[in-house]
Amino acid sequence: MDDLIKNRRIFHYRYWEAISGGDFQVRGIGGEEFMPPGMVFRRHGTPDWMLMLYTPGCVVTFQGRPVVIKEDTLGIFPPGTEHCYGNDEAVWSHSWMHVCGGEMDLLMQKYPRLINTPLPYGHRAFLRHLDYMAGEFRCRRRDSWQVCRNTVTHLLMEVADYSRNDKNIPERMLKLRGFMEKNYLKPLTLEKLAHYISVSVPLLSMEFKKSFGISPIACLQEIRLRHSLYYLSDLNLSIEDVANRCGFRDPFYFSRLFRRKYGQPPSIYRSSINHGALNFYQSCGFHVEGTLKDHFF
Repeated sequence: MDDLIKNRRIFHYRYWEAISGGDFQVRGIGGEEFMPPGMVFRRHGTPDWMLMLYTPGCVVTFQGRPVVIKEDTLGIFPPGTEHCYGNDEAVWSHSWMHVCGGEMDLLMQKYPRLINTPLPYGHRAFLRHLDYMAGEFRCRRRDSWQVCRNTVTHLLMEVADYSRNDKNIPERMLKLRGFMEKNYLKPLTLEKLAHYISVSVPLLSMEFKKSFGISPIACLQEIRLRHSLYYLSDLNLSIEDVANRCGFRDPFYFSRLFRRKYGQPPSIYRSSINHGALNFYQSCGFHVEGTLKDHFF
């Protein structure tokens, strides 16, 4: 049984405990909230972005169409969108976060295909992000809002990656990709990856590149770099600590890959966190102008 589920890390932080900063606010989070049989219906939704993870058995309405949830599924709903979800016949559970502000609006502009549609995403993965944010709700550091912002950014990157069209991808390639996502801290090699799905290294490389448009090792590096975005927001960690927590044994190699991916070394990226969100968003490919840009200064 999954340790997170077995230990039942249930927590709730509501809007009166919100974490705010810049033009970003986390109004509340909840992990593994169990509900009695019945449906939740909000005609006018909520005044914020609602990100909710539904477990199998729930019925959720997306764009006016009810969907029976058969696997862990994430829904991302804009402010003011009608909500209808639950299970009339049995106890059900869900985990959630409510986020608002101009920075969140800007983030979602980059991921329009994720809005108001069922998204496959693991229960454990969502709880991991909620755990990060719950820690900030408890400790209330000056930069807690920035850590939460980066956690949401990281979550959206993962969801966008998971929700790609997998219909024509061989099952063993999907299995391998999931293995890499869960074991990125381990010293994985081509030989170990090939052994995991019982194929030769040449066949692995060819089939993986055909499926995902990237080599297995490059994909592993992408996964590790994506995780580094979160850890860099913790100013108590050195660059070497961040590298180690993301599976890189050599901090100089990590810095070189990070600069190649994001156009700046991790130290400069970290500095941009302290000076506001503008540099961060521009480094990730966003175009920022007008009142939102003025707000950062």
